[in-house]
Amino acid sequence: MNESHYELISLLVGVVEADRIGRTYDRTRKVEFQGVLVAEADLPGYHNENVTDSRGTKQRLYRTEDGRHVVAVEEWSHWQGEPNTYALHQVTLAALKLGVVYPDLANAAGLLLPMTLDQALRPEDHQEE
Repeated sequence: MNESHYELISLLVGVVEADRIGRTYDRTRKVEFQGVLVAEADLPGYHNENVTDSRGTKQRLYRTEDGRHVVAVEEWSHWQGEPNTYALHQVTLAALKLGVVYPDLANAAGLLLPMTLDQALRPEDHQEE
């Protein structure tokens, strides 16, 4: 994505909850900054250890005009009584490149460093001869 054109980014931080009778409680606040979207990743949610399309996480990596990198994380659910949460976290490029934080997002951004052979081999592949 084009990182040379900064624009006003408007995000939410906080939580939206709904009770069992359908009342919604919006405890979010808007955050605005100049930045550019670098990459995004959609991660599936799980229900009873199975992948489901009724829950999930959306991660977006932004570079701010002052050079910081921030990740907006939205954890959403279509289930009544489960909240949707919105958070913003500052990250370092080093942590992203190593896959220490947000590896799916770092991979989508093309930032992950290549693995070594030992990292790529599964433990069961390390058999003594």
